[in-house]
Amino acid sequence: MYIGYTSNLIVANPKFPPNNAKELVAYAKANPGKVNWASPGTNSNPHISLEMLKAATGIDVVHIPYKGSGPALTDLVAGQVDALYASRISAENYLKAGWLKVLGVSGTKRQPGMPDVATFTEQGVKGADSILWFGLLAAARTPRSVIEKLNGGVNKALQMPDLRQRLEQLGVEIEGGPPEKFGALIRSEAARLAPLIKSGALQIE
Repeated sequence: MYIGYTSNLIVANPKFPPNNAKELVAYAKANPGKVNWASPGTNSNPHISLEMLKAATGIDVVHIPYKGSGPALTDLVAGQVDALYASRISAENYLKAGWLKVLGVSGTKRQPGMPDVATFTEQGVKGADSILWFGLLAAARTPRSVIEKLNGGVNKALQMPDLRQRLEQLGVEIEGGPPEKFGALIRSEAARLAPLIKSGALQIE
């Protein structure tokens, strides 16, 4: 049952020289192994997004996993690391305060709440799109009638104005739709991750 998705932002310490994704790639290529990149943990969505960026661009950056996004953002503000992937909701207050700057959006289109921030593709960085999707899963042998009933409930809930407003505030692009739509997304994302798992960039736990 597909709810929707959000794209991540690349946020950086204000003293980090690059000011957008294109400059970031150029800087990382000119300084291999010298950019410290935080994440909330190994195999987290931000870590996966980083590995996608590395694979798409060939940059060499140092991944530093933390135990959660809070400590990672704290060290980013302090200048202990250079950049990380973060959701808009987790980085918004830091951006408003001027403690961090945003370099780009990882999704295929700009976020409604940040219309001035260009996507990677718009900046010429292709093949690095990544999203964080939300949905409900059921056991493999769940009867089709139950799946359809649950899916209908999710789609109905997604039409509620209060819920839609809250999800949009969180930067979520609301999708919904039939179960097959969600299944196709999961298979597509799995196919994209397969080469990263095969190369050892991501570890299956």
